[in-house]
Amino acid sequence: LQGLNDAIDEMLHKTAYLKALDQNETYVTNRSFLLRFLRAEAFRVKDAARRLVRHFDTKLELWGAQNLTKDITIDDFDEEMKLVFFDCGSMQL
Repeated sequence: LQGLNDAIDEMLHKTAYLKALDQNETYVTNRSFLLRFLRAEAFRVKDAARRLVRHFDTKLELWGAQNLTKDITIDDFDEEMKLVFFDCGSMQL
C-alpha cells in the first residue's frame, strides 16, 4: 500500500482526494478501501492511484463535499433517482 501512497503523492491534481483526506483520514486510508482500487487495476499502482483520485473527483461532483468520506447507498438517492435506476434496470432488489 505504500506504493499506492507514493503514486498518489506524485499526482498533481488531487484536490478532492486531499479534501477527503482532511475530512476523514481513517476512511481514505482504510486498507480494505484502498485494496479495492488496487484489485480493480490488477495491482498496477499508478493506475490504481488515478482511479482512486478520480473516485473522489466524481464523488465530489455528484454528491458534494459533505459526502466525500461517506459510503453512498440507495438511501442517499431521492425517490425520482431511485425510479430512474430501477426503470433502466441498473439496480435490482
